[in-house]
Amino acid sequence: MISINHPNKTYVSVLPNQQGDKDSSNNHENPIMKESKNDASSVPIFLRKTYNMIDTCNPAVASWSRDGNIFIVKNVELFASKVIPQFFKHNNFASFVRQLNFYRFRKVKADRIKISTLEDLIRSKYWCFHHESFQQGRPDLLVHIKKISQSVNTPVNQKTVESMKNEMTILKEQVTTMSEDILRLTSTVETLLGEREAHTKTGPVHSKKRNADWELGTDPLVNVRD
Repeated sequence: MISINHPNKTYVSVLPNQQGDKDSSNNHENPIMKESKNDASSVPIFLRKTYNMIDTCNPAVASWSRDGNIFIVKNVELFASKVIPQFFKHNNFASFVRQLNFYRFRKVKADRIKISTLEDLIRSKYWCFHHESFQQGRPDLLVHIKKISQSVNTPVNQKTVESMKNEMTILKEQVTTMSEDILRLTSTVETLLGEREAHTKTGPVHSKKRNADWELGTDPLVNVRD
């Protein structure tokens, strides 16, 4: 408190307790920051792991799109066998997609363009997923992603149907790949067996002819004049 004397009046000024105000400000956390911390802790572990997985993955296997609004799985086999097990207790890509569907992620279909190059063919096999609150550099938006709630007695909803369709698509692609591998192996085995059979048939004929020439004295290796 400061007193100022005036010939006729006395003015009294009260200064705030700066130390007290400072201590008071330290005791009250910023409500916005506190709310942000609470929001982060309420984000499901699946979303946090998936976000970190895409953020740290080898770009050749999975990455964000250029605008950061979509994440792309470029190599499903490597993603399932090498990346998923680092964050989850399985290596099942279909199960991973099913979880995405439960959180309302949407698979983005590639443009229906003519595949004219090898690069186009490779890109046509990419799996792209989108959610308006799943964006590169914005983990704070994850709190807005909610899982679909479904009662045991309620009928199967559209999201579940889409999830099953996606899983079937994955299985069909895997079966197609396995069928192609089997065809290639079968062709290789048939070629090898054909070559072996031809060699087996040709070998004895030459041997018999050689013996006949030797007995008749017509073998060029034996019938040599000194």
